Amino acid sequence: MNRYVSAVGVGRLPLAVASAELGVEGAELEAALAELARRGLVVTDEETGEYFLPRWWSFHRCSLISQRRQAELALEKVESGRLREEAERAFCRAVERQGSRGGEGKKSGGKKREKIARKKSNKNKELDDRINNLRSNRTKQNRTKQNFMADLMGFLRQARGEDRLTRNDPAARRSAARAGLRLLEEGMDVVGAGEIRAELKRIAEQPERLH
Repeated sequence: MNRYVSAVGVGRLPLAVASAELGVEGAELEAALAELARRGLVVTDEETGEYFLPRWWSFHRCSLISQRRQAELALEKVESGRLREEAERAFCRAVERQGSRGGEGKKSGGKKREKIARKKSNKNKELDDRINNLRSNRTKQNRTKQNFMADLMGFLRQARGEDRLTRNDPAARRSAARAGLRLLEEGMDVVGAGEIRAELKRIAEQPERLH
C-alpha cells in the first residue's frame, strides 16, 4: 500500500501531482492510464476520480485477520459504487483462494501452538462468515435504484466514448458495454432498461477494426 492506494487496491491519483512526481506531461499520463484501462489492468470512475487495480490480490495477501479487517474498512471508504462492487468481488475471491494458506504466522511450541491455532481458526471462521455475507449484505443496504442507475449510466457513458479514457479506444468502449450488460443481469427494474441494454449490446458486438 501507499498514499495513493488502499488495502483493497482502490485509490485516487491526482494527475497533476503524479505528473510532477513522475516528470511526465499530463497528456502522456492520461494516455498511459487509458492504455492500462484498455488492457484491463486498471478500472476507473471518472465521476469520483477513483481507480481499482483488478490484479491487486495477485500480489497481496489477506490470510491474516488483521489484513482482512483492514480490507473491510477500506471497502467502506470507496465512494464509487461500481468500483466498490468490483473490489468486493476480488476480495472475496482472494479470501476463498488464500483462506487455507496460513494464519498469523508460524509459531513454535507444542500445546501452546495448538491452542493458539484453534483460537485463530475460530476467529478466521467468524471473519470468513462475515466476508461471505459482505456482498449480499451491502447489496441489500446500498444497491438502491439510484446508485444502480448511476453505475449503469457510468458504463453507458464509457461505452459511448463520452469518458476521456474510452473516447479514442473502441476496445475499452466494448469492454465497458459488456460490463454494463453484466450489471443489467442483476435484474433490477429500471425505466429504459430495454433501450440501454440494446445500445450496450450493439456497442459490445461491434467488430474490431483491423489496422
